[in-house]
Amino acid sequence: MSDVDVAVTTEKVRRRSGPLRIQFNTHKRCVRTGRVDHPGQSNTAARACLPHKATGPAPCENRQPSSVTKFDTAAHIAAQAQTRAPPYIVPILACAQARAFALTGRQEEARSAPRTMGENIWAGKHVPGPSPIDDEAYEAFGAVILGYLGEGEEAEPHVKRSLTMLAESGRYRTTAGTHLALARAFIHRRHPDPEQAARAAIDAVATIGGREVPDGPTAGRAAGIWRTLVRNTDWARLESVRDLGEQVSSGRRALPPGPTI
Repeated sequence: MSDVDVAVTTEKVRRRSGPLRIQFNTHKRCVRTGRVDHPGQSNTAARACLPHKATGPAPCENRQPSSVTKFDTAAHIAAQAQTRAPPYIVPILACAQARAFALTGRQEEARSAPRTMGENIWAGKHVPGPSPIDDEAYEAFGAVILGYLGEGEEAEPHVKRSLTMLAESGRYRTTAGTHLALARAFIHRRHPDPEQAARAAIDAVATIGGREVPDGPTAGRAAGIWRTLVRNTDWARLESVRDLGEQVSSGRRALPPGPTI
C-alpha cells in the first residue's frame, strides 16, 4: 500500500464515517489518549475512534442507532483493507475493527479481531508509515476492547502486562492512558472495585505530572471516571474517590459538567 493509497483510503473513511474515523494517530495509544509523547513524532497508528467529546469506554448498549451504523461502517472498511494491507498494517486494522465491533455489541466478532492482531504482531525492522503493533500495544488494545465489552476481569491482566512493559520507558502519555484503562477494568468487573479504580485514575494524573494543561485529555478522562464513581452514593464517600475528585479539579475553579466513562 503506497502513501497515496493510504491517504486516499483515509479520506474515504473520513467522508463516509463522519465523527467516527479510522485515522492515523500519533504513536500506539490509539484507543487510550490520542496524544503524542514527544512533539514531531510521525503519525504511527490507526484507530476507530469516538466523536471528540468521548472520554472512554461506555457500555455498548448505550449507543444510539446512528452511532452503531457508523461503527459498522468502520468495521467493514477495516476488514476490507486487511486483505491488501502490508503485514505490519494488518494488526492495526484489526484493532480498529475490534473496537468498532465492540461498540456495536458484536461480542464474537470483537473477540475474533484481536486474535488477528495477536497473530500478526510485527517483529521486523521499523518501516515508514504507521508504527506496527508490538507486544505492549497488543496487551493495551486487548484491554480496551474488553473494557468496551464490559469484561473488566479479563481486561485487568492485559492492562497490568502493558504497564509492566511500559515501566521505565519514559512514555508518560501511554502509561497514563494505560492506568486509565486499568481504572475502567476495575469498574467493569462483575463486582466493581471503586477504590482501586480511583487509585488507578490518580496514578494516571500523577504520571502526567503537570505536563498537560489542567483540563488536558488525561485529566478529562480521569474526571469522567470520577463522575462514574460518584454516581454511586456509597462509592462517593470513599477516601480514594474523594482524592480523585480533588486531583481532577486541581487548577480549575470548578469541575465542569461532562460525560462519564
